[in-house]
Order: sequence, then C-alpha cells, then structure tokens
Amino acid sequence: LNGTAATNLLTFAPNVYVFEFSQPTNGDVRVSWVASHHITDLSSNSNRFAGGNFSFTLGPQALPKYIQITEFMAGNTRTIRDDEGHYSDWIEIYNGGDQPVSLGNWYLTDDPAQLEKWQFPQGATAFPKSYLLVWASGEDHRDPAAPLHTSFKLNKNAGSFLGLVYTDGTTVVSSFQSYPQQFDDVSYGRDRLDFALSGYFDTPTPGLGNSTLGAGFGPEVKFSV
Repeated sequence: LNGTAATNLLTFAPNVYVFEFSQPTNGDVRVSWVASHHITDLSSNSNRFAGGNFSFTLGPQALPKYIQITEFMAGNTRTIRDDEGHYSDWIEIYNGGDQPVSLGNWYLTDDPAQLEKWQFPQGATAFPKSYLLVWASGEDHRDPAAPLHTSFKLNKNAGSFLGLVYTDGTTVVSSFQSYPQQFDDVSYGRDRLDFALSGYFDTPTPGLGNSTLGAGFGPEVKFSV
C-alpha cells in the first residue's frame, strides 16, 4: 500500500490468503504488487499473476454523499406497523452509491452528546440505490437477518437531534440537527434530488423515494405559448 510492504500474511485455505498492512493515512491509497512476486494460479502451467495496480480513497469524509438519513417519523400512530405489529417510530437510510455499504459498527443516535448510542450489528448492509428502514421502537433488536430496532424512540419536540455516525464514533455522516416540531403521521426528511433541502411530508414514503407533491410544495408547472 503506497509502496509499503505487507506486515503479515494469513492463510485461511490452500487458495485463500489475507494480506495485512499498517493502517494508511486517509486519502488516496495505491495498491500494487512487486515485479518479483511468486503468485501463480492453480493450473498445470502455474501462470503468474499479472500484478498491476489500482487505487481507492480512504476516509469517512467521502461517505456523506452516498449514505443519508432521508426520512423519519417521530409520531407513527397509524402509518405503518413494524414486524411486531406495533406503530413504532422509524428512520429511513438511503444508499445513493453504486456499491453496497456495510453499516456494521456504525451508530444511530438521538443525542449529539452520545454519538455511540445505538450500534448497527455486523452484517447490516445498505444496498445500492436502496432504502433501509430502521424502527426507532426502543426495543434494541440487532439481528442483521431481521428488522432492526434502535434502543431509543424519536423525540417530537422542536430542537431534537437525529444522526447517523461512522464506526469511529465521532464522524457524523448524516444528521438532522435541531429539527422542528414533529406531528403524528407526518414524516420529515430530505428532498429527493437536493439533500440540502428538508421539510415535512404529509404523505410519508417509508422505504421509497420521498414525495414531490403535497403541503408545502409548489403547484404543478403549466406552460403557455
């Protein structure tokens, strides 16, 4: 990595290896192989691995444009039931990228002073161009194969907080800071195209793209000659 050799090599099977490296600094990371390597395939010819290189960007600062809390409801009384048949508060997370993102060890919180309040389990995944619904029921269910429930419920009071936090426990990837008063069965979230815009949705869309019509939206544009 960046011209520094691996520190260790772990063998998990005859043809499964993991190379370990010292933690690189955030930013551009270049992966390459030395010309004198002895990596070959399993054919009778023992063809040498061609090597080459590739690069990627390391750092949680690259995540916000892909992973966002797009909608939440702090007063669910009749909109949608959770897997236990209850009308629980809910949080919707959207992955706008082209690759799945592991949310294992990320956090959700309603307290800016306690960013590690509820942790996603290993195996929790935000799939590309898809929405993940997390129930804010206070039940604390963390089985990645079942619907997820946070250990807290959402606050309807003005000035409340909701945040999605990276695995380091300090980087807030997406948040609603000091959001306004919330109302029963009215969700709050981001504009479908411009995440910088947020507001109420009187037609909630848990697990789907946010509405573009309803209270607070301009009327349909009509053209004339």
